[in-house]
Amino acid sequence: MKDIIYAFVAHLINAFRFFLPGIVGKTLTALGIGLYVYNVAYPPLRAWVQSQASGLPALAFAYFGAIGLDVVATMWLSVYVVRIASKSYFGSLLESH
Repeated sequence: MKDIIYAFVAHLINAFRFFLPGIVGKTLTALGIGLYVYNVAYPPLRAWVQSQASGLPALAFAYFGAIGLDVVATMWLSVYVVRIASKSYFGSLLESH
């Protein structure tokens, strides 16, 4: 029984050695892309959306804020921009190999 447990633990450690660097690398890359997009690409997009929505009455903005639609819209825009940036980044990595 001890041999089975030792073999299982050995396989588990080998799996971690094999898969963990890829997972950590992808995670750090995704965090870097997300940070870059949030600080560089997202603010102009948010300003453009706000300028397009400037025709709405003030009461509509108050309702959007009260029910949390402003946070939802911010999250959607952020995810959309990160998705485009990550597709272009990972696509360029795949094409270069």
